[in-house]
Amino acid sequence: MLEYKDYVLFTLSLHRYHLAVTAWTLFGLTGNALFSARVLVQWFASERAKKSVVPVAFWWMSVAAALVQLTYALGGDKINNLPFMIGLVVTMVPYIRSLTVHYRPDRPPLPMIPMLIVAIVLTLIPTILFGYRERDRFSMWLVVGFMGTLIYTSRFFIAWIETERLRRSTFSLKFWWSSLIGSILLLIYSLSRHDIVFILSFLFNGIPYVRNIMLINRAKERPVALQARN
Repeated sequence: MLEYKDYVLFTLSLHRYHLAVTAWTLFGLTGNALFSARVLVQWFASERAKKSVVPVAFWWMSVAAALVQLTYALGGDKINNLPFMIGLVVTMVPYIRSLTVHYRPDRPPLPMIPMLIVAIVLTLIPTILFGYRERDRFSMWLVVGFMGTLIYTSRFFIAWIETERLRRSTFSLKFWWSSLIGSILLLIYSLSRHDIVFILSFLFNGIPYVRNIMLINRAKERPVALQARN
């Protein structure tokens, strides 16, 4: 298994928290930067379109960021990184499927049950590898992390169902609410871990999530307002 240790470059002190930054941390931050950039790309595209949209760059950046952060998670404390690893591994399924639908919208939808089985198997792999032998280390914080992962990961399966139905990528209100609630729980868990990479992964995400909720609600209100005028 990956096991990487290096020297602390500097330490960030935030109130009672002391966050050590190493070269390995900086590697993880590149994945965080990609995740943040994909949200900004989606946000700017939505502002330009005056509605919530999903550019294809969002999915390519998602795949790249997930691979980087999965590598980072594997190089650290595996049991405490387990919620992150599960989320990163499982969401690769809807990421890749959304790219397939974008480039081949004419292909018939895939049956959901086999794909969900694949997602469940992918969930079990890191759980068995890193969780089974260290059950005594499970804590209430891990429960918070797993709850956040469950809610946060479910958003892409919600989006996947909509993508298969419409044959194009789209994010509904359910997606954004799941994103907001899941990211808050994972931010709380990241703070308990004092891991700057995952803290920054979820610290500012709530801003574009709330903005997309506003854009969707505004788009729904527009036809009602036009009807009232007529």
